[in-house]
Amino acid sequence: MADWAFLQSNNVSLLSGILFIIEKYLSMILNRREIRYLNRQFEYDSRVSPIILQFYPGEISLLGKHLDLNKVKTVLDIGANVGQWAYTMKSIYPHSKVYSFEPNKIAFTKLKVNASQFENWFVYNHALGKRTCSKDFYFPNNSTLSGSFVRESASEFNPGVELNKVKVSVVNLNDRTIRRLGIPSKYDLIKIDVEGAELEVLDSLGSLSFDFLVIEVPEKSERKVSLEDIEKTIRKRFGKKPVRVGSCKVGNLGYVSDVVYKLS
Repeated sequence: MADWAFLQSNNVSLLSGILFIIEKYLSMILNRREIRYLNRQFEYDSRVSPIILQFYPGEISLLGKHLDLNKVKTVLDIGANVGQWAYTMKSIYPHSKVYSFEPNKIAFTKLKVNASQFENWFVYNHALGKRTCSKDFYFPNNSTLSGSFVRESASEFNPGVELNKVKVSVVNLNDRTIRRLGIPSKYDLIKIDVEGAELEVLDSLGSLSFDFLVIEVPEKSERKVSLEDIEKTIRKRFGKKPVRVGSCKVGNLGYVSDVVYKLS
């Protein structure tokens, strides 16, 4: 299914899609941690990452049906991991300025390398939360893909896996922090993928303004977050009505979906 989804994407040529698929299987057999993806070398930390990468061009294509990505100039990417989503976005829409936040230092090392291949992609080794502090963060010992502040969320895609626990930096994006980090306070698009911390992250963004939000929400997941919770938090924190303009399933397991909101 991943191969077919990749070849069907209008953001990938047939030839480059076939070449990627061949290299994907070779990389997995040889247990590599780097692959040529969308004309550049992409670094990752999980053996299965090349499979997951194949869904991102289609995800960006579906997002483009709900808003004009050619007009999206500033993007806040929260929960970037090693940069899968932002790398794809920058490859297809290089004009956008992307500001990525990732708290896990292991993932951040790869994120920094991947971002260095593009202009106007800025990365920060922090999580976002209600207050500036350090906090326990969990992730499987064989991958950083499902890292979370919620222990149960970190292992939900791989039950029984051994988890690592590390302390990470959390910042609140108040006016002072925004100035210190040198980031914008206005965004065309905010992308949130934080494995169970969605409401806290939304609540931490009160000093920002934005037009569109893409947020990963549970489908079959056990996370205690609902669309009603998300929409209530948006209305309370930003004083705007969140209009749901579309959604799409993430990957091929049906655990989560990306929901697109326009704030009005």
